[in-house]
Amino acid sequence: MPVSSSPSDYTTINPNYGTGNGFYTDIGAVSDLLQVTPFTSGTNPSAAQVGSIIKRIEGMVDGRMNLRILNLLAIQLCLTMVGMLVSFNCHK
Repeated sequence: MPVSSSPSDYTTINPNYGTGNGFYTDIGAVSDLLQVTPFTSGTNPSAAQVGSIIKRIEGMVDGRMNLRILNLLAIQLCLTMVGMLVSFNCHK
């Protein structure tokens, strides 16, 4: 039986880059990855600076994903048109 939704379809993500919380990650995950003490307003870089970096990287990821989606849609459109032309020529 197909599933109409999953728990990941709806999230409570509340991005606030000033506090270091983005859509895809947060300062806690970054500090864990780098194996450094957690970022705060008193650290260098600060939580807000790390949030700014997170925002910039998320923008780059989103830009690349949008481009890939547009490319896939263009390919799908071309294949559909080719299929229509082949079908039309076969029925002549």
